[in-house]
Amino acid sequence: MSKSNHCDKCSRVKSDCKCKRGKRGPTGPQGFVGPTGPTGFTGPTGAKGDPGLSGPTGYTGLTGSMGPTGPTGYTGLTGATGTTGSTGPTGYTGSSGPTGYTGPTGIPGTSSNTGATGATGPTGYTGPTGYT
Repeated sequence: MSKSNHCDKCSRVKSDCKCKRGKRGPTGPQGFVGPTGPTGFTGPTGAKGDPGLSGPTGYTGLTGSMGPTGPTGYTGLTGATGTTGSTGPTGYTGSSGPTGYTGPTGIPGTSSNTGATGATGPTGYTGPTGYT
């Protein structure tokens, strides 16, 4: 038995063969559906439609976490010297210190010369004569 789809005598496709080999038998049951063929090529992109209306604004998302602290900046220039403030009040007088030690006795001085005799004073008045 030939497995070929062609006639052994005329080499035509068996369904087109004119060679009569007997009566044709009844049609067999319908065959299974073959596998799906490959996907065809994508057609050209259609024309762009009209822009639609904008939707409502969405909710604001959560605030992200804070990033790390940045490096410390440079030290600024020194400012000008300020004016001198007013003098404060005078403080309290402190307590007296202890009494100092008595110093040594000095060396006696030399004796001085006796001065000159003073002048004689005037004579006094004679008193009144008394009564006898």
